[in-house]
Amino acid sequence: MSLFSEIKGRFEGYSRVIGERIFGVNNERLDFVMDSFYKLNPSHRNAVLAGIVSLISGFVTLAIFIYYMQVSSLQNELNDTFNALNELKVLKTEVAMESARFDQLIEKVKGKTRSLHFKPFFERLSRQENVPLKSLSDRQPEMDANNPLASRIREVQVDLKISRVSIPKLLDFLISIEKSNHYLRIQNMKITGIYGNKLYFDVDILIRGYKALQ
Repeated sequence: MSLFSEIKGRFEGYSRVIGERIFGVNNERLDFVMDSFYKLNPSHRNAVLAGIVSLISGFVTLAIFIYYMQVSSLQNELNDTFNALNELKVLKTEVAMESARFDQLIEKVKGKTRSLHFKPFFERLSRQENVPLKSLSDRQPEMDANNPLASRIREVQVDLKISRVSIPKLLDFLISIEKSNHYLRIQNMKITGIYGNKLYFDVDILIRGYKALQ
């Protein structure tokens, strides 16, 4: 109880000091204002009262206006927040769908390239189509680090050199590559004629393929 009494005494002391600062000692300032007011003639007193009422009304009106402005601003912020949340939900759904499609693509690449070994494959295909394969090499170029595929698959480029091949045989060989179902595509091809021979050609072929990472 002693602590409560001490706090109460301090509060009363502060209240008394504030009251004296505003109204004066023993309310002398308040008494002076009231005496001055009652000394006015009735018309002036009515004017003072009207001014006080107008001042209070203006203050109340301003307070209400500020209140409604703040409420309107808060409502707009809430609407913006709800709209942002809705957009975020839509984006989240779209990201989930794209992620699922991406995973499906990776699984397809894995399924179609898991057993693919490029050199044995092209050597076997060249024998099958009776195409004289002069040389074969493959490499894995660096992929753009910003490409989401870079962490899951590697691009493989295969250089083939074919010597003395006829156009029909070459077409059969290229069609067999495209139809191999290993995601192999002809990226570039250069056909060079052989001097004095119009039926056979030397061919350089660049083939693009993919290999999934484990």
